Amino acid sequence: MRAVVTPLLAAAALVSACGAVLDIPADVTEAHRDASSVSRDAGGGDAPLQCPVSQEVDVCFKCTDEACCNEYAACTADARCGAYYKECLPSCKAAGKTYDQCVVQCDGTNGAGHATFLPYFACGEVHCLAECSNAKPDACVQCLYASCRDPVDACAQDRQCDTLRACVNVCSPQAGAAYQSCVTACSAKASPQAQNAFNRLTTCSVQFCGQICS
Repeated sequence: MRAVVTPLLAAAALVSACGAVLDIPADVTEAHRDASSVSRDAGGGDAPLQCPVSQEVDVCFKCTDEACCNEYAACTADARCGAYYKECLPSCKAAGKTYDQCVVQCDGTNGAGHATFLPYFACGEVHCLAECSNAKPDACVQCLYASCRDPVDACAQDRQCDTLRACVNVCSPQAGAAYQSCVTACSAKASPQAQNAFNRLTTCSVQFCGQICS
């Protein structure tokens, strides 16, 4: 199985744009830090037992083959998933847009494909961070997965939370009232559950990785 995962860059951009995000309505006021999650390796140690040994020579593909075979199978079984990450995202980025801009755009045209892709994407981030980062994960990403693994994973698997995260990052070049208006518009499109998941991620990111990711 040859598995392709979008580069693990989405989480790293979060903290730089979160200064004014915490006023999105939510009942979450402090970060949840799961000690058992912090102690787990961000590599492929938690691979499901039912995934067969991969013959891939590329370490990233091999890791995702062996850790995320079920998620990959679900994605390949749905043509909308491939259309989302093999067609929409690459063509959008080729047009000069950022990854987050493309997440928002492609979710708008193929939300079902986005939803099917995310479990595979999240699995690759959780289990294959080192392997898919040329063994040199970004320091911010390393911090997020060491200190905020559960909220990162929860948001990464939720279509509306992932879109909200991307939408807020797209707002980041703006400032003041324009930025806050942009963030409010992003949050209005997300469910309360997605807003809460995003706030958990944001709160944890600021608390534990604010300096590293600034």
